[in-house]
This record gives sequence, C-alpha cells and structure tokens, in this order.
Amino acid sequence: MGDVKTCTKCGRVLGLDKFYNNKCGLYGKHSRCKQCMIEIAAEYEGSHRDKINKRNRDRLVNDAEYAARTQKASRDWRKKNQDIVCESSKRYCGKNAERNRADPKDEITMKVCGKCHNRLPRSEFHNSYGMPDGKNCWCKKCVSEYGKKRRSKT
Repeated sequence: MGDVKTCTKCGRVLGLDKFYNNKCGLYGKHSRCKQCMIEIAAEYEGSHRDKINKRNRDRLVNDAEYAARTQKASRDWRKKNQDIVCESSKRYCGKNAERNRADPKDEITMKVCGKCHNRLPRSEFHNSYGMPDGKNCWCKKCVSEYGKKRRSKT
C-alpha cells in the first residue's frame, strides 16, 4: 500500500512515480499528481501572463549572470535542434508574409529581414524554393554573419 498514493485534486490512486518529490509530503511526495500540477501551472501561467513576462524581463535586465546563462542555453538548444528552428522559421515567414510586405507598391522589390529587421531589396536575399515567396527569411549579410559565427565556434 506504500507504493501508491491518492491525488488530492483528481482523486485518482496512482503510483508514487506519478507524484513530484516533496520532503514534507506523505511518502516524500507532493499531494497532487504530476498531471494535476502541470494543469495548475498552465492555468496560473495563462491567467498571469503579463506578470510572468514582466518578472522575466526584469530578471534578464537586472541579473547579468542569468541573462548570460539563458542566452547560452538558447544558443545550445538552437544548435542541437537546427531542424526544428528551420521549420519554425519557415512557418513564421509563411504566416508573416504580409508583414514583410508593408507597402503594396514595393511588395515585389522589397522585403524585411527576419534577423536584422532591415527593409531591403529582394535581391539582397538568397533564393529559397521552400519559402512561400521564394526568398530566404534572412538577408545575405545576416546569413553570412551567422555562418561565420557558427563556423568559428567549432
């Protein structure tokens, strides 16, 4: 009987591996199961999004060590998950094609770079046949800088 516990939120009887650790709780586990805790956290984050975003922005600005750690973790994740980043970038560019063409008169000749956000002639973008407009999301200069930076780190 010691290897199961009842969740106080959903009432299900589950194995102890379905509860987070809590040294003050019965059997050293939290009173609510992991699934209920995830739902509670998601509900809180949804209803307190502005407060959480402000706290995170303030911490990034005021805690240089935290900001550096966060940036390094983000770079490492992007490096390990390049295929996901590429797909996400394609989806973003596809969904925001109108944003990249602010002036209807120059939609054929101009485009906004997704990295530096400069409005440049379309000739400053590499061809990318997988993209909705046939051009890469980043300008040639940003692609070149990114490639040089990536090659220099390895």
